[in-house]
Amino acid sequence: MEDWDRLVETWTATLKAVDRLGGHTNLASAKRAGITHSKIWGLNILPPAHAADIQSVEAQLGISLPAALAQVFLQCASSIDFLWQLPHDFPLPEAFRGIFSGGLSLSLGSLRDHELSRREWVQTCFPDPDSPYDAVWHNKLAVIEVRNGDYIGIDLGDGHHGEVVYLSHDDGEGHGYVLGADFADFLRRWTPLGCPGPEDWQWLAFTSGRTSMLKSDGDVADQWRKTLGLERP
Repeated sequence: MEDWDRLVETWTATLKAVDRLGGHTNLASAKRAGITHSKIWGLNILPPAHAADIQSVEAQLGISLPAALAQVFLQCASSIDFLWQLPHDFPLPEAFRGIFSGGLSLSLGSLRDHELSRREWVQTCFPDPDSPYDAVWHNKLAVIEVRNGDYIGIDLGDGHHGEVVYLSHDDGEGHGYVLGADFADFLRRWTPLGCPGPEDWQWLAFTSGRTSMLKSDGDVADQWRKTLGLERP
């Protein structure tokens, strides 16, 4: 990705903006506030993976990774952890009331476990490919785990191959929403917003329908960045 450095700069700027608001971007601050759900805060990026690492995961899963995702792992990072949380009493506008935190957790090393979990969801809960709800879980690759049991996945089907899709296990409003044309496009859309979420009710404000994808431009996005004190990249 030629704009990788810009993405990293924006993640870093987001953390600085949250710090200015008195939020939490490191373990010590989170502990003082009684927040214990994660030991990884701020921004942690590991070096790119090797081709052999990609091939190993593909062999274990029996699929080829979508090109844009593989490119991120091979050219940018094998693992990205990015996490922030606003102060408990921070006065958020009504439109953004649920966006008290944000972050991204992506790892080649975790991909197998995420995907096997998705397959188990399909087998035990969403087995019917003719059901509109179940079908969203089929023919996907689970990439980012959401702490409530949902996943952000990538479509492997013909006609929509590579699209980033939200997979809700409990009738979430964002179920089946397309968040990006491919994984690189998803990062380019999500990052300028500070990666709010990843639960669907935290990013739905930046969509206008199931196929609108995340909108990092426009009045809503600008109002959100103003709320955070985050400059438009």
